[in-house]
Amino acid sequence: MRKLYVFILLFACLFALNTSIAQNKSELIKANNYLAQKGEVYFSFNISSPSEILILTNIISIDNVKNNKVWAYANRKNFPKFLEQNISFEVLPHPGDAVVEMWDNTKGIWQFDTYPTYSEYETMMQTFATNYPNICKLDTVAILPSGHKLLIIKITDNPSIDENEPEFLYTGTMHGDETTGYVLFLRLIDYLTTNYGTDTRVTNIINNMEIWICPLANPDGTYFGGDNTVTGAIRENGSFVDLNRNYPDPRTGQHPDGNAWQPETVAWMNFADAHDFVMSANTHGGASVANYPWDTWTSAQRTHADDSWWQFVSKEFADTVFANGPAGYFKDVTSTGYTEGGDWYIITGGRQDYMNYFKHCREETIELSTTKTVAGNLLPNYWGYLYRSFLNYIEQSLYGVRGIITDACTGNAIKALVTVNSHDVDSSQVYSSLPIGNYHRPIIAGTYSITYSATGYQPQTITGITVANKSTVIRDVQLSPLPPVASFTADHTTGCVPDIQFTSTSQAPAGSSYLWDFGDGQSSTLQNPLHSYVSSGNYSVTLTVSNSCSGNDQIVITNYIILTLPTAPTATSMQNCGPIDFTITATGNGTINWYDAPSAGNLVHTGTSYHTPTLTTTTTYYLESVTTTTGASQYAGKVDNVGTGGNHTTPNYGLYFDVLQDMNLVSAKVYSSALANRTIVITDGNSNVVFNQSISIPNGESRITLNAFLPAGTGYSIICTTTPNLYRDGGAGAPALPYPYTLSGVVSIIGNPANNTAYYYYFYDWEVQTQSTCTSSRTPVTATVNPVPIADAGFDTTICNGAQTTLTATGGVSYLWSNGWTFSSNPVSPTAITTYYVTVTNAEGCTATDAVTVTVLPELLANAGVDQTIPNNSSTSLSGSASGGTDSYSYHWEPASLLDNPDIANPNTVSLSSTTQFILNITDLQGCVAWDTIIVDVTTSVDLNNILSNIKVYPNPSNGYITIENPNKSEFIIIVTDVIGKPIIKKTLYNKNNEINLSSLSDGMYFITINNEDKINTITIIILKY
Repeated sequence: MRKLYVFILLFACLFALNTSIAQNKSELIKANNYLAQKGEVYFSFNISSPSEILILTNIISIDNVKNNKVWAYANRKNFPKFLEQNISFEVLPHPGDAVVEMWDNTKGIWQFDTYPTYSEYETMMQTFATNYPNICKLDTVAILPSGHKLLIIKITDNPSIDENEPEFLYTGTMHGDETTGYVLFLRLIDYLTTNYGTDTRVTNIINNMEIWICPLANPDGTYFGGDNTVTGAIRENGSFVDLNRNYPDPRTGQHPDGNAWQPETVAWMNFADAHDFVMSANTHGGASVANYPWDTWTSAQRTHADDSWWQFVSKEFADTVFANGPAGYFKDVTSTGYTEGGDWYIITGGRQDYMNYFKHCREETIELSTTKTVAGNLLPNYWGYLYRSFLNYIEQSLYGVRGIITDACTGNAIKALVTVNSHDVDSSQVYSSLPIGNYHRPIIAGTYSITYSATGYQPQTITGITVANKSTVIRDVQLSPLPPVASFTADHTTGCVPDIQFTSTSQAPAGSSYLWDFGDGQSSTLQNPLHSYVSSGNYSVTLTVSNSCSGNDQIVITNYIILTLPTAPTATSMQNCGPIDFTITATGNGTINWYDAPSAGNLVHTGTSYHTPTLTTTTTYYLESVTTTTGASQYAGKVDNVGTGGNHTTPNYGLYFDVLQDMNLVSAKVYSSALANRTIVITDGNSNVVFNQSISIPNGESRITLNAFLPAGTGYSIICTTTPNLYRDGGAGAPALPYPYTLSGVVSIIGNPANNTAYYYYFYDWEVQTQSTCTSSRTPVTATVNPVPIADAGFDTTICNGAQTTLTATGGVSYLWSNGWTFSSNPVSPTAITTYYVTVTNAEGCTATDAVTVTVLPELLANAGVDQTIPNNSSTSLSGSASGGTDSYSYHWEPASLLDNPDIANPNTVSLSSTTQFILNITDLQGCVAWDTIIVDVTTSVDLNNILSNIKVYPNPSNGYITIENPNKSEFIIIVTDVIGKPIIKKTLYNKNNEINLSSLSDGMYFITINNEDKINTITIIILKY
């Protein structure tokens, strides 16, 4: 990129050589090298008349003028334009390349005799605030795109409280290579904080003022060579814009340098808006002088209303320097040490004039040293020369006329205009400051008449106010409120934009209340509300202004708001179980924009269908329809080439303009001296190229088609970057043309790259069409990501053959097992290894599945042997055995009391006198149990048939709960078996009525064997639960 730039610049230089007086080639090469490496070049040249400055100051950054010798800077953009002036020049070593010593914390206590690295600078500023919290507060004016900060320290006795004290501002090193003020203002902060409470003068200043000090106003320029050194500094900021030419100018308008306001400029403008500075100063280098307003006019053209006061203050500053500095110091510009800026040389876009004219502040430019980047070991000398003058200048804020302005009825503070009659001109008036209502008016000794006025109040004039230099006169004022007069405006009253900013323009005293009726059933009590209409229609707006002291007033404007709002898009919300990338489709008019917030937010998509990224959480998008309506063609700019100009052949000229409303630059009229292709480039206020096209332009008058859509904004330019051979109206010495050429509310052509209003370049009779963009309200559409349940069917389990187990699932609100069971707990009795699946559903309807396996052990079989019959009062041997299951087995017989050893397979009975049923229980290695029975029938003469016949079982069929009734109350044993004879339950009963619970059994037929002594009876039962 650098090589390409070198080629372009050399081409421009050679072009200038071929069309102007030849320059010293070696100087051109030097200049080119500086521009390629640093982006700016420092040089000097001679002029024959000071009037030449009026042209040159609009092209380059003039740094000093002395005896018709000029020192100046130029960057890559404006140096070729300087070459067109046919002036011989000498390239000088860049002041920012001076090698200076840097300080770091390894060098011990800093004595303000070196320069800090950028990180050490931030640390120092924070340390002041930390070490002196009762009088010091650190604030950040802005964080620049580079990451560097505009830091400022507030010093006062109550840094967190607004008080009746004047605000004062010092900023240093606006030009990055003019570093003396940087270190001196760090030392000034240190001096004020360390001497507070011990030095009477310092203590008085801090107790009665709010002092704001920013040592470094251009960190990007100062640390252009890297954050660890100021060697390599440049004058301009990181975007190669001279910050002291970038402010609105009282003579040449909002953008006198043709550049957009830089971040530093915007930051300081906003900071000034947030404060009411009484006085301020910014420091520079390259000369030593106190420079007071104006910079944009010479004193012969216009003096400041307080010119005598400025001379008094500046003389005090310079005289104090003379008393403490070396011979000759502060006399290199004038022998007095002070000058009106324009009398030295005129500049436009300086901060000094901006603060004086637009912010009603008294600001001076103080040039501290003829050397821009002073050697570190000399910095303490400059402190000795200057610090007393710094204090003198600060104290001037305490002098003059001051007081508090309040409402005579309520006592509330008022923001009022303070005008010195027959004295104030060019915005030299001051305003009182809220919330205190205090005003501070520095002024030269004399007797004055002062008028105090505010909207909604009866003005008050006080005459005969006599002021002495360096003294203070206090005049508190109470203004009487007038009856309010209600009136208002709106930023638009028709169209399709639902958000309307209403502004009260009522003549109303402070403290008045406001009641708005917007005609749609909504109201507001704000003074200047922003209201959003939700539907199309005609709306009458009412404003009632009330003041408790002076009365009420109301205004009604019928059908004031007429809106046709676009229809909001529609879309259907979607949901899914678990993360997914949704595809959401919307319908609507125009362009559909998708945002992540109901207002403002980030644009995430444009179009009717949005394929989202994978969403893991529920996400709502907000859709709006944007439609654009193109208005009829309108025309702006100079109508034709009637004038005193001629064909122009130098590239990179054109016009500067502001776009006041979104528009399409359809075409423009041009006058060409030859058929050729021309490259037309349009850039916005941030130097972004928004249009770049090569257009064939015929000889003579023609209209070129551009069709360049341009959003509203300032700082646009339209340039022909190739050899134009196009008609330029005007000429050197010709009268100024009537800039700006404005089409009301649409576009304003404000100037040209030559910064010379005597010229109008190339593009005539612009055809423009306004672009009305209509935006609907936003429609929410939600992509719901429902949680997926975590299904858990429990652990796998093992059961004995014929046993039952209960499976339990968790994770949802409903369950469905593969065996049809619909509860979380599922009782199962598989006969073989079985896997059961459960589908779990949560409250959101999302499902998940898990499985559990039930392993069935081999069936264990018990064999108690065959039934036996023995005589009464005899014994027998039982023979039990086991098979299946898992070896080994354990045995147990019942009733154990009738056996010699119930825990062996083959026990012997005792002598039996009645028929007995013996039960064999076998347990295998896995703990599974099986049993069998054997009946030993003992012959006896007792007839038990009658006993058994009286036993009843009911109900039958049953739901599993049965009663066995034994009217004889004799002991008997029941055994419940299934249809294949497999024993299920064995129980001994003693009572008349015996409740038996068989509900765990499945529906079907079962047998109950009733054993009473030697008699057995079998009853069939049916279980039917459903």
